[in-house]
Amino acid sequence: MFALFFLYALIIAVVIGAVVLVLKVLFWALMFPILWTGFSIANLIDRKKKMARQRR
Repeated sequence: MFALFFLYALIIAVVIGAVVLVLKVLFWALMFPILWTGFSIANLIDRKKKMARQRR
């Protein structure tokens, strides 16, 4: 009986671990493009400012 309970606990732990891992991967897969886009936009704005300064 204890062995069966231990097996169930192990299966549940593995399932929870797998779900957490999948959620982390999805979170990073979603966050990376958003952060990259934000960084690129900030970089473009910074470049435009520098260009404007150089023209004067």
